[in-house]
Amino acid sequence: MKYFTAFIILFSINIGVSQNITIDENYTPQQLVENILINSGCASVTNVVVSGGNYPSGEKTFGYFNRNGSIFPIDEGVILSTGKVVNAPGPNISLLDDGGDIPWPGDNDLNTALGLSNSFNATVLEFDFIPQGNTISFDYLLSSEQYLTNPTSNQCNFTDGFAFLLREVGTTNYQNLAIIPGTNTPIKVNTVRGSGTICPAANEQYFDAFNDTNYPTNFNGQTIVLTAQATVIPNTQYHIKLVIADEGNHRYDSAIFLKAGSFNTNVNLGEDRLIANGNPVCNNQLPFTLATNSSGNHRWFFNGNEIIGQTNPTLEINQSGTYAVIVDIAGCTPSPTDEIVIEIAPDLIIDNPTFTKCDEDAIQDGITQFTQLDFNTIANQLFTNLPANYQIGFLKPLLVLLKLEFLTQTQ
Repeated sequence: MKYFTAFIILFSINIGVSQNITIDENYTPQQLVENILINSGCASVTNVVVSGGNYPSGEKTFGYFNRNGSIFPIDEGVILSTGKVVNAPGPNISLLDDGGDIPWPGDNDLNTALGLSNSFNATVLEFDFIPQGNTISFDYLLSSEQYLTNPTSNQCNFTDGFAFLLREVGTTNYQNLAIIPGTNTPIKVNTVRGSGTICPAANEQYFDAFNDTNYPTNFNGQTIVLTAQATVIPNTQYHIKLVIADEGNHRYDSAIFLKAGSFNTNVNLGEDRLIANGNPVCNNQLPFTLATNSSGNHRWFFNGNEIIGQTNPTLEINQSGTYAVIVDIAGCTPSPTDEIVIEIAPDLIIDNPTFTKCDEDAIQDGITQFTQLDFNTIANQLFTNLPANYQIGFLKPLLVLLKLEFLTQTQ
């Protein structure tokens, strides 16, 4: 019995250790960007700078993390925090509110991006890069102590701020990439939050969970893994600034977890051109040009088959189908790729251009009125090859060319 009891204790200890993330503060900023965040030759990186809390004891507010076999949704990557990153691993049993005992300012660019005036304890990772493709993206999630499971009403608007700020080198205006998909709303604790507390839920589909004590991090909750993305000009130098800060005071720390190897530069051929979406390619637009604006050797594909001899950044097309491209760039792994579906709208054949309506009202003046029913009848008779998912609309004011024929009715 004694041996069995000892085995259970040791087994529980191993499980407790393995279910929490681990932190490594020994990576340089250059290593965090080149070897962890990007980890490919798809972007040339320079001018890496990091800043954060300057603790006399040497702890850092940025570093490398690994999920260490836990249920944390990102395998490994870069962590930026408003507190000491050594305090980020779970279990979730204490309040993280570092930074109140050292001089640690906020960030003016973050204030401008989020409309704040009172950020504190900012950690910033920024660098210049030259993308090879015409889009960039990377994956991340927000964790925060401000995701309280039992808040008071005055805590519902407490929210730390973070932003991923992008601009072309030589310009001054930043674009914030840390936004709720399909909107310009910045992601914060009060814009992405789950239900179940007195605080209102917001964009709940992007919230992961409130955490109990047995969680791999020491934060109260987090978003799901999200993707930041932007359109860029290939072979053009950009500056990106990844910044997180406390708002109002140093209490209730937050952190951004950036997924390793997820900083990708890719190509984007645009949205699918479909009849069902109302944006097919018209015949008067042929030949239609697909373009990547990227350097490197291009391989184009039509319906899964490579188009032999087409290696340029542009491709002229004349038929409907699925087109894809692979851009082979030395040292860039994986190669940037994209796919687009093109549908070419058929030339509509007019079946009957002439429609007759008699002046049947009491005033025989040669003037009559077309009703909606008349227009519905015309629409059904106008074209012989109208696709099933096409709709005909009549614009107002409607210009009508009249040909008057006066007929004499005899008794």
